Amino acid sequence: MSIAVELCNDIAEVLNAHEFSMPIHAAFEPIPRWDIQAVRKLEVFVFPDWETRTRKTRDLWTVESAINIGFMKHIDKATRAEETAKLMNLVDEVANFASDAPLPHCPWAQATKFHHKLNQRPFYFWEHIQQYSTFTSVLSLVFMAGTKRYGRA
Repeated sequence: MSIAVELCNDIAEVLNAHEFSMPIHAAFEPIPRWDIQAVRKLEVFVFPDWETRTRKTRDLWTVESAINIGFMKHIDKATRAEETAKLMNLVDEVANFASDAPLPHCPWAQATKFHHKLNQRPFYFWEHIQQYSTFTSVLSLVFMAGTKRYGRA
């Protein structure tokens, strides 16, 4: 199985087992397909971003994988500021937890960095709030996923 798929499944599993300030249900989505205008309740989805392999020896490679955790929720215009602050707090909680959580099927994988990824903006995409009343945030975790043998070059 792909390292990225294993990491996504593990991250969704550990997020679902943890209690955050807001209840969440994370799902592995190989291809995120949420319609921004149709989202109503909080949706949390985990999907792969990129993978980098670096040659260490003739047939041994280290693997780094970036896994994204996406958050979407429709917010009411009347409570926009309060709901946005609560969701920003949730994203921060998930970032802190996921960066140190032991992964059940990939215990060797170590999160090495994380950042928010929407046009290099922190926490959320404000245009989505203005245009669609939808909070959207993507957190990217980079994992040093160990070494693999891929055969001789």
